[in-house]
Amino acid sequence: AEYGVSVCIEYYSQNDYGGVATKLAAGVSGGALPVLSQISSQQAIVFAPLCDDVSKYLSEEGLNNYVDSLLASCIDADGKAFGVPSGRSSVAYIVNMDLIEAAGYTLEDVKTWDWEKFHEIMSACAALGDDIEGIGLYWDTDAWFWESALYSNGGYIDNADGTKILFHEDGNGGLVAEMTADGSMCTLYNECHYKEVDDALDVMFVDGKLACRMGSISTYGTYKNMMNEKGVTVNQYMAPQPAGDGGFSHCGGGNNMLFLNQSTETQKFVAAKFLEYLARPEVDLSWNDCSGYMPVNELTYESEGYKALIAADPGYALAELTPYVHAFPVTERWAEVRSYLMDGLIAWAQDPEACKAQYGGT
Repeated sequence: AEYGVSVCIEYYSQNDYGGVATKLAAGVSGGALPVLSQISSQQAIVFAPLCDDVSKYLSEEGLNNYVDSLLASCIDADGKAFGVPSGRSSVAYIVNMDLIEAAGYTLEDVKTWDWEKFHEIMSACAALGDDIEGIGLYWDTDAWFWESALYSNGGYIDNADGTKILFHEDGNGGLVAEMTADGSMCTLYNECHYKEVDDALDVMFVDGKLACRMGSISTYGTYKNMMNEKGVTVNQYMAPQPAGDGGFSHCGGGNNMLFLNQSTETQKFVAAKFLEYLARPEVDLSWNDCSGYMPVNELTYESEGYKALIAADPGYALAELTPYVHAFPVTERWAEVRSYLMDGLIAWAQDPEACKAQYGGT
């Protein structure tokens, strides 16, 4: 109605990001690409050649209003904006401040911690009682938590041309092994099936038995809902990933909205207006509220609605994390590499000594 164009919007789900990538790849040869497509932020750059320059259809002001750190993974090597950030997440360390303070530490400690301080605090929390744990170990389905910590310390999955795996070299990941061995990190991989580990750690946190949970920012909202259902309260705070050699820099997960180039000019015009609608502060904040994903528009963070959200719940301070989010380095053969990683990480969590004997090193 606003632009005088009649539109029929069709939405197709491909189950997961891997399914979307497969469908897009097939669409290239079949000539059947959608107008817009959500894709994992890690994979987005791979499909940049299939996309038009969204800046030709979005206003300069509208494009500039996206959070710079989130827009970074939508810009190709030539500077073309081939999409915009959509449902974007961030690695966060959700902490139980009651346990943190009981262990003798403050909010400032978790806002400024590095990996050494993080280890120290988790050890102190785990020492509070036999039923209290430090951080819970869980590898998400594509290992992005682990990758983010690796990249913040200057590590890489593979070399530049993808011919050699590097993640096991130079002691990368050694802190996880050390914390698991000394009890400051809790692993449930031998007690629970892989998929059940996540749920079990959630229950531990909401029951006040877990000091920290590494996860997506959406975990914070999940815990709020669980606490409301159980009638309990945990003083939770969304802390940044501990600082590594690269400071607080960490990877952002979630998806970008690709602006594909096989569409007609009318479709591109309408798609751009749809993206502008999604980025309006009131719509952006509504999506944040229902999904737990971070807002993607700078104006949203400046809005009265966002200020009211943070005033009501200071622990949900998303704006403090967004400046540190960066794009994932491009890893060739994304699906195969991460499947291999997940198998290895889970096997290690179940039996570290057996993995050490099989692969050598730490």
